[in-house]
Amino acid sequence: ILSRILGCNVRANLYLTPTAETGLVPHYDVHDVFVLQISGKKIWRFYEKNFDRPTEAFRFGYRKFDVGDTTEEVVLSPGDILYLPRGMSHAATAVEESLHVTLGIE
Repeated sequence: ILSRILGCNVRANLYLTPTAETGLVPHYDVHDVFVLQISGKKIWRFYEKNFDRPTEAFRFGYRKFDVGDTTEEVVLSPGDILYLPRGMSHAATAVEESLHVTLGIE
């Protein structure tokens, strides 16, 4: 339904993260992302090196790379929503067992 409304591809991912764990290394996405925190709390960290308009050809590929220093942190609680524009370097760590949904807007 969201794909039809927005006129683009929308993908949904569900992430269940144990306490004190990080799901992915610091990375960026090649599409815009909306995060909806369902349960638990998660710290989202943002980094100084972002990537201007990345495309599929520049996908991060689950490898570590230099994103620079942390510039900001925000804690999401149940019901919070976070918007991440494509190319924004980020990582998230569960403060307590955490469940969130991401919507990737291509």
